[in-house]
Amino acid sequence: MLAVRPVNLRIGNLCHHSVSEIVLSGTALILHFRANGERRSHFALRLDGVIGFIDRGTVLQPLSAGIVWNPVARYGSKLASWAGRDPSTLFELRLDFEGSSGLAIRFNAVAEKICLIRSR
Repeated sequence: MLAVRPVNLRIGNLCHHSVSEIVLSGTALILHFRANGERRSHFALRLDGVIGFIDRGTVLQPLSAGIVWNPVARYGSKLASWAGRDPSTLFELRLDFEGSSGLAIRFNAVAEKICLIRSR
């Protein structure tokens, strides 16, 4: 879990950020985040060895928080089983929005590696 600590610190509060772009190339996926309003904080996450993801309308939509964990949860376990992979070797990313109508999971992904690649 220590490997994901910097990512979790960065995505723990996404109230002033949105995903501006999702780039998929082979089994690598990059999420570009941009700050909304006056804050000038942009960053990106890189997921390598992606075995699956669900995008429920993430780009330019409000977010509340994100989290990465290992071993994976129910969604990740299903994907790991489908791909013939050991769930303990995978990481799961989830981006959420909590509004007046409740919690909405905007994005879910399972990958071999997840890291912060740019932060300013």
